[in-house]
This record gives sequence, structure tokens and C-alpha cells, in this order.
Amino acid sequence: MQRSDWTQEELLTFMSLTYADSGIPVFLYEHGKLTAQFPDSQGFPEVPLKYRERAHFHSSQICLIGTDYGVFYGVLNLGISLNEASLNMTSEKDQGEGAAIFLGPVCSIPYSMADLHQLFRDYLIPSKDQDAFRSTLETIPVMSDVSLIHKMIFLDYCLNGEIVSSEEILEGYLKSEKRGENAKAPEGEAQDADFRPHNESWRMEEQIRDLIRSGNVDGFQKLLQHDAEYHYGVLAGSALRHLRDQVIVVTTISTRAAIEGGLDYDTAYGMSDQYIQLAETLTKPEDLTRLLGQVSYSFAEKVHEKRVPVTSNEILEKAIQFIVQNTDRKISVSDVAEAVGFSRSYFSTWFKSEMGFSVSAFIQRSKLEEARMLLQSTDRSLADISNYLCFSSQSHFQTAFKKQFGVTPQQYRRDPKSS
Repeated sequence: MQRSDWTQEELLTFMSLTYADSGIPVFLYEHGKLTAQFPDSQGFPEVPLKYRERAHFHSSQICLIGTDYGVFYGVLNLGISLNEASLNMTSEKDQGEGAAIFLGPVCSIPYSMADLHQLFRDYLIPSKDQDAFRSTLETIPVMSDVSLIHKMIFLDYCLNGEIVSSEEILEGYLKSEKRGENAKAPEGEAQDADFRPHNESWRMEEQIRDLIRSGNVDGFQKLLQHDAEYHYGVLAGSALRHLRDQVIVVTTISTRAAIEGGLDYDTAYGMSDQYIQLAETLTKPEDLTRLLGQVSYSFAEKVHEKRVPVTSNEILEKAIQFIVQNTDRKISVSDVAEAVGFSRSYFSTWFKSEMGFSVSAFIQRSKLEEARMLLQSTDRSLADISNYLCFSSQSHFQTAFKKQFGVTPQQYRRDPKSS
């Protein structure tokens, strides 16, 4: 079906289905005026004018509009005009702005309070309605800019039967966003000063650091299930360079976090060199995007392997996982033996013969590894950490920590490299 064959009813049905499928608000504008939206105006306010105006800086059929606090809108310029019977082709010259579909807002990471206050201001949400607006925002899926681009490409194909390159759209975004911001720079100021791309990477960095330091592979799997591909702001003016730079940033953060989590320097920096060199050889945005999603997960896996002995025996693996997942409980050798269906005496002897260390030694080692992560990534007191990990006393915790790592907990917190 060609674009000129779509009726108004068909287009509105398509928009309704798009919203039902994606959970992202969908808006149709004609000559700058809102024609239709899903959900309706009672469910979500329309796109702020200042972001709709930004679409003028883009000449492509599909474009991406980004705010300076990390929220994105996808725009599909239809170049058509609606009437009751059908959607008739018109030129932009004849019809001004023509028609456009907006998809958004979306964000690559959960909203912080600072983000929400920015959105309240942009959407002019009164205080009494802010809780309801926030609840609605939280129903919109977390999504990266690249994923939003892919959705817009799909919509364009459905409506117009054409396929646009994601690299072309991302590169257009990088160039047009900067040009659009620079066009508004006050006279006498450096033009680049007002080009403030989303750079709140510290929130994502902290989340990634914590997952890597603790070897939390399950946490990464949950992160990936929410389609939260890592977004670190605009780093370069080329789509490929932009993605390569993101890989370098994520690799650097992951390397440091893995070392803090106990991975040896040689392994960590060896992985870092491998990923950075691989990024420079890849020539497709989708390949770089996949690599971006793999880097931190791989470092977390290595830390996990460092902290948890590797075994192919299913019963030993089950016992090890039980211990690692219960560091905040006061578990005994009997508890572990019961979890895998053996008597205490048999299991204790068998475990030591297979692993080379006792069950009780591994329980304590797992607790101390968790303590090391907490000392590095939180400001919790030694007493809190000792109680959380169920040591008999703070003195016992400190003594065990120094015996395991060669430094006191306080020394480790001041200088993680000292252990």
C-alpha cells in the first residue's frame, strides 16, 4: 500500500496499534497543529512546542529530537495533508509543515527527580497533577536512542514502503541537533556552549559499576530485558565515531570497575584492549550497538568467575550459588548440605575433596567479597556491613577481612588497590 492510499481512519488505526504495541505516546501534527494522539489528551499532554520546532532543523524523512537531559522524540515527516476521505500527497512548499508523526518521550535510563522536574516544566504540569504525570511516564518503556530509531524505521516502512539506514538517521541527528542548538546561541557566546547533549552518564555509570564490581550477571540480564542500551551522550559528529567512542567509554568504566571488584590487572586490561581494537574494525552501527551491550556484561562475568569457583558439577554449582546468594544470612554447612540434598558430614568431606577448601571457608570468603564490594560502592559504616553480612561482631569482621585481603576494611575503603 502506497502512502497516498492510506485513509484517515486507517492512519489513526495504525497509530492506535503502534501505541498499543510500543507503549510510547504517538502524536499526529498537521501544519503544526495536533490532529490526533494516543493516548488521548486526558492520558498524556502533547509534545512541547520547543521540541516540535526542533524538527525544522532536520531535512530527512525520519529524525530524532533530543533534549539536554536525555529524553528523546522520534519524528516521521509524512509530507501529507489529511481530509475526511483520504491522505493526499502534498509538497512541503504547498502545505507548509505538512504532517508528521511524533513518538515519545522515551529515555534510555529510568527518570531521576531532576529529569522529572525538567519534564514538569517542559509540559507545564501543575503541582497537583505531577504525581499522575510521573506515574504515566513510568509506564513508558525505557529505551535507547538507537532502539527508538529502529522503531521509526519500521513505522516508515509500514507507512511508506521505504527502508532508511539507521546510520543515516543517527548521523543526521548528531549534525542537525548541533546546528539547531547553535542557531539559537546568544550573540557573543561560543556557539558550542549551548550545545549541551545529554551527559548524565554518571547515573548509568554507577549502576554499571555496581553490577560489575559485584559480578552481578543476573542484574545485567534484567537491565538488558528493559532494552536499556547504554547511552553516554553525543561524543562525536559521525554516527560510527559516536558509537565507537561510546564503546571506549563503557570499556574504560567497566575495566576500572572490574579491577575494583577483584579482577586482576592483566585480565582486565587485556579485555579492554580487545574490545577497543574490535570497535575500530566494525563498520556497521548495529554491530557496534551489539558490542556496546556486551562489554560490561562480559566484565561482570569475569568478576563473577573470579568470585565464584568454576565447576561443571551441577550439585557443586548449586551449592556455590546458594552460598553466594545468601551472604546476608547466617548460613551454616548444614544449611548448604540440606539445600543440595546431602547429609552434613558427607557433603562437607566431598566438597573439600572436590574444591580444595572447606564449605565454611567458602562461606566466609563469599561474605568478605561482598564486604569488599560494599566498602567500595557504598558509604555504609563498618558496623552496618558487619551486621548485614551476619558476622558475630565488628571485631570478627575486621580480623577476617585483614586475614583475607592483607589490609583492614578502613584501609581498603581509602585505597582499593592496597589489597
